[in-house]
Amino acid sequence: VTGTIITYVLPERKRGQGISYFSLSTIVALAFGPYLGMTMIRFTTYEMMFLFCVAMGVVSFGCVTLLSFTEETAAPDPEAKDIPYLALSSYLDSRVYAFGVYMAIVGTAYGGIQSFMAKYAEGLNMESAASYFFLIYAAVVFISRPYTGKIFDTLGENRVIYPATASLAAGLA
Repeated sequence: VTGTIITYVLPERKRGQGISYFSLSTIVALAFGPYLGMTMIRFTTYEMMFLFCVAMGVVSFGCVTLLSFTEETAAPDPEAKDIPYLALSSYLDSRVYAFGVYMAIVGTAYGGIQSFMAKYAEGLNMESAASYFFLIYAAVVFISRPYTGKIFDTLGENRVIYPATASLAAGLA
């Protein structure tokens, strides 16, 4: 939801760059989280890791309760259709099927790496080296994201997506 909101509030001429910077927050979670987890595996038990995650959840919940929210109302969109909540069309839109399939493939590929990296590295006795995969990934993304956002804005999304997909395929191979 947050990503969708971001695309609406960014000016169109800077949308690619804005999305690139915003998505760096996701990269922090997807890179540093597994790095921290793989590092903790070497020094603690799964029970301690679970307790750490519970503690972080409690701290996060506490932080959320400190936020203040304001209720803003907007005029209803005169062109909006009244679609019932239980209708399948409320949740699926045929215009995004291709993108959804693409993201499912990419997510499954990266999720597979993320899920099985710890066990694979353990089998090779390379736990410490494998945890650096995620740090290197984060560094490459932090360096490349601002540039890909500018390319997106000036040359279009296809100039970013196709090379990124090819790079992902080559990396997975």
